[in-house]
Amino acid sequence: MTDEQEVQQAHEQNLQDEQKRLAAKAAEEKRKERERKDKAAANKRAWRAAKKAALDRAVGKAKASTKKGKPTAKAKPAKTAKPKKGKFDHAAKITVLAEKNPKRPGTDSHRRFALYRSGMTVADYFAKGGSAPDLLWDLHHKFIKL
Repeated sequence: MTDEQEVQQAHEQNLQDEQKRLAAKAAEEKRKERERKDKAAANKRAWRAAKKAALDRAVGKAKASTKKGKPTAKAKPAKTAKPKKGKFDHAAKITVLAEKNPKRPGTDSHRRFALYRSGMTVADYFAKGGSAPDLLWDLHHKFIKL
């Protein structure tokens, strides 16, 4: 083999090695991206479960009624985590736990938080312009309780 052929062969070997390295790097990046997406999906599922649990606590699970000392079947809890009309007990009394308004001044949520008064009902809050998502958020963050 001549020197020129040896150089050509070494060059081809270097190209093959580079292609293998790039393929391995691409496979590693693809694996990391898949792991990132899986982690994001798991976080999203956990967030939805926490939101649903908060809504279930806020709405209150129906208690078994007793008839002649025998409990009857419990009512099923709400199926979705989204607060919709009728999902809150409108007769429930609101107790404000936050000492001052925790919302950023000048925002709509700050204005709606200012509507809360201890002892007012959920129906009164909605009548004054309060929103169900704010009520759910404030319950979840323990700014208020029902």
